[in-house]
Amino acid sequence: MWQRAYQQRTETVKIVRTRKGFYRFAWIFCKIIFKLLFRLKIEGEKYVPPCGAVILASNHISLLDPPVIGTATTRELNYLAKAELFDQPILRWIITGLNALPIKREGVDKDALKKMVKLLRKGEPLLLFPEGTRSKGEKLGRGRSGVGMLALKTETSVVPVHISGSRRLLRTLLGWDRIWVRFGRPIRPGDFSLSTDLRQDYQLVAQQVMSEIERLGKEKAQRKGSFWTSRRRC
Repeated sequence: MWQRAYQQRTETVKIVRTRKGFYRFAWIFCKIIFKLLFRLKIEGEKYVPPCGAVILASNHISLLDPPVIGTATTRELNYLAKAELFDQPILRWIITGLNALPIKREGVDKDALKKMVKLLRKGEPLLLFPEGTRSKGEKLGRGRSGVGMLALKTETSVVPVHISGSRRLLRTLLGWDRIWVRFGRPIRPGDFSLSTDLRQDYQLVAQQVMSEIERLGKEKAQRKGSFWTSRRRC
């Protein structure tokens, strides 16, 4: 019943999509730049469904993360940007063309939540950063309950994503590192371990998603470590 009521409230939310060609142009341009300058490496893209609703949940270390992850998949993503960015006309024109949705950082932005729910119900992909802000170090922050709320309310699968190398761009430009984007296996709504408390369930889902993101990062680090170890032995 609550789902029906929530759906009725979201029916009045309008999401305007203009300049569809701009997203495709930006995708091609950024793909070339990231491949040539930052040696973008993509793994697990097969885990992103070719159609239908999906939530891509990633760690967040740089302002470049949204466009980098956007070029790592052929799906046309929707993502969130802090509302203050839309106050600048030129920047607003750019990020609106890239399917950005404004979100207020203070409290719970109900309008943004309704728009995200409507996008997922329409079968569109959504990129989220569960930490809610950029992390300062390699250690992941605590995942916020919003990703759990969206996944459970809309019964949408979550694909964990781990990105690295986008923080220290000078290292990548000098060839000491590269930007990596790793997609993990989808976590389906039925895979989540839930309790009987709805709010607690939202946070439990967020924790499970963050654990998968962390696992992807550790796997990448172990592979990189074994590569350099084998080089030294030679």
